[in-house]
Amino acid sequence: MHNNYFLLRHLIPLLEKELLGLRSETIFSQNRDELILTFSDETKNFTIKAIMESAFTCLSFPEDFRRARRNSADLFPQITGLAIEGVNTFSYDRSFVIDFEHNYSLILKLYGNRSNILLFEDNACIDIFKHNLKSDLLLTKDQFGKQLTISKKIFEESEHDYLKFIPAFGKVFHTYFEDNKYNDKEPEEKWHIINKLLRQLDHPDYFISNSKGVPVFRLYPDEHVQSTFSNPIKALNAFCKTYTRQLSLNNEKSNLFKTLRNKLKRNESYIDKTRKKLLQLKTKTDDSKIADIIMANLHLIPPHAGEIKLFNFYDNNEIIIKLKPHLSPQKNAEDYYRKSKNRRIENENLEANRKAREKANEEIRKLLTETEETHDIRQVRKLAGNIRKREQTISTKDEGYHRFEFMGYQVLVGKNAKKNDLLTFKVAKKNDLWLHARDTPGSHVIIRQKPGSNFPRPVIEWAAGLAAYYSKRKNESLCPVMYTERKFVRKTKHLAPGQVIVEKEKSILVKPHKAKTK
Repeated sequence: MHNNYFLLRHLIPLLEKELLGLRSETIFSQNRDELILTFSDETKNFTIKAIMESAFTCLSFPEDFRRARRNSADLFPQITGLAIEGVNTFSYDRSFVIDFEHNYSLILKLYGNRSNILLFEDNACIDIFKHNLKSDLLLTKDQFGKQLTISKKIFEESEHDYLKFIPAFGKVFHTYFEDNKYNDKEPEEKWHIINKLLRQLDHPDYFISNSKGVPVFRLYPDEHVQSTFSNPIKALNAFCKTYTRQLSLNNEKSNLFKTLRNKLKRNESYIDKTRKKLLQLKTKTDDSKIADIIMANLHLIPPHAGEIKLFNFYDNNEIIIKLKPHLSPQKNAEDYYRKSKNRRIENENLEANRKAREKANEEIRKLLTETEETHDIRQVRKLAGNIRKREQTISTKDEGYHRFEFMGYQVLVGKNAKKNDLLTFKVAKKNDLWLHARDTPGSHVIIRQKPGSNFPRPVIEWAAGLAAYYSKRKNESLCPVMYTERKFVRKTKHLAPGQVIVEKEKSILVKPHKAKTK
């Protein structure tokens, strides 16, 4: 309703008093779909701010407006410096015209998603603000405005439809007619409702109401009125400020909701997968029991067997046990004991991670409730900022690589295939030394270069031992490790995470060893 004809016909006479005799000073845009028009003479200034977004079109009249130093563009230079000769509405139309000397006119067309500002010379449109509405260039001034006859006869010919009778009512008065149960009334009562509204619109107050959390400008009161004004300029200033503030709040809340719900969804997916994995581990025969069965039946297992059927004394049934043919029965049992230990550790880690995610989801749900209930944009921004800080802290703690130090040299070891790529191609510098266990999967290792110093042999050997330990050869007595400067390591698109092409490498044979991280 803030762009309705019934408001404009009261607003425009006030604008004419403010603008008549002033000259156009600057017309510029510094935000998409927003135009600033400034007018002045020796004694005063006046500004019109026109927001022409497809979802929200509004005029306001700021008393103090500062132009941005960058990203602003002057528009409609033809009328710069020209004096205003008049400001007028068009009959029953959501538009008005500012007339300048030398037959120039600026029409502000407030048609919702087709809102625009058009510059005319005489009756021809010569420029427009929103150039995506190219058809506006074909408009003429005499196409604006509608001639209506307000009479009971025309009302009856309109079949008592208030929109056919006075199209300028538009959808914005729908609530008024609905509240008055217009469609349930007899024709005479309908005529009375319309006339009562027209009399009220001759001398209206201006109301900022609330509809489902969104500010609404009205020319009649309702049960959700928050502010009342007698001056349309002041009313529009307050409405535009309230609406944009609420829009910013809604956008901030929407972005925070999206972030939190995505986290909640990812956590719930992880929890579901973890529960299924824990159930699989629980229902699978314990590897330590299989190892016990092997140890109890060593004399029955032939050498190099791939599998064997043995009596399971835990459930009094026979069980088929898979074996590694190149290992002895005792070594196979040791292998199953090791798997059991690893599975127990995996089970504990999975359970701890599941509980951590469930606790995180409890916090997320509290944040969602807090976000829903707050109406303070500063509080919403504070919540979003806290989440970003927490993520940055977690990201800093988990860099994707282990840190070590030896003889004053920093040594970095990648944690997995993806982190290897990150370490080698994002973290390492071209003159750092790169190491990797030869011919086996493992971590990339980086020795940070000290400017003006060569890499000491003991440092290379020590870092090579780490490369051996963080590889599939960690249990071997000696492991070959290749090394070269980082600049001789490259990657092509077809290579999987962690895979690289190495040039000019040297080799060293070392014993795998573990070290404490920094």
